[in-house]
Amino acid sequence: VIGLAETRRKGEQLTTTEGGHTLYTIGGDVPQRGVGFLVHRKVKDKIIKFEGLNDRVASLTMKVNNQYQMQIVQVYAPTTTHSDEEVEEFYEDITSVMERNKSFYKIIMGDFNAKVGRHEQGDGKTTGEQGLGERNERGERLVQFATSKNLKITNTYFEKKSSRKWTWRSP
Repeated sequence: VIGLAETRRKGEQLTTTEGGHTLYTIGGDVPQRGVGFLVHRKVKDKIIKFEGLNDRVASLTMKVNNQYQMQIVQVYAPTTTHSDEEVEEFYEDITSVMERNKSFYKIIMGDFNAKVGRHEQGDGKTTGEQGLGERNERGERLVQFATSKNLKITNTYFEKKSSRKWTWRSP
C-alpha cells in the first residue's frame, strides 16, 4: 500500500490500473489537494473499506490476518499559509476517522507540512533521535497530536543518509 498526497483529482474515485492495482483517491470540487492509496494487486483482496473523509484525510482498512485489522490513514495537512483553525480542523478530522475504526493496528501517514526537528526533552517516545533541524509550530502541533494518541513519529527513529533526511527545504 502506497499513500498518496496532492493527487489533484476531483471527487472520490476508484480505478484499476492496467497492472491490476487499485487506486483509491478523494479530492474536492476542484483538482487541487487530494489524498489516496495505491494498493498492490496481491493485497487488494485484503481491503475491507476505503473511507475518503475529505480532500485532506482518507482511511483504508485491511485484514492483517483472521484476527486483526489495520487502519491506514493518509493525510495532507494545510500549509503554513492556512489558519490555525484549519489546522485544528484537520487534526479533528484525523481523530474522527481513527475513532470510527476499532482496528488494532493504526498507521497515520502523509504530508504533515511540518518540521518535527530533533528530539526534545518532553517528547518521550513520540520522537526518536534521528530528527533533523529545528522544530516549527506545525511540528510542535504534530508532536502534541502524536503524543495525545500514543503514536510514534517513525521517520525520527531511523538513521538515514544525509541526502534522504528531508524532501523539501523551506525558503
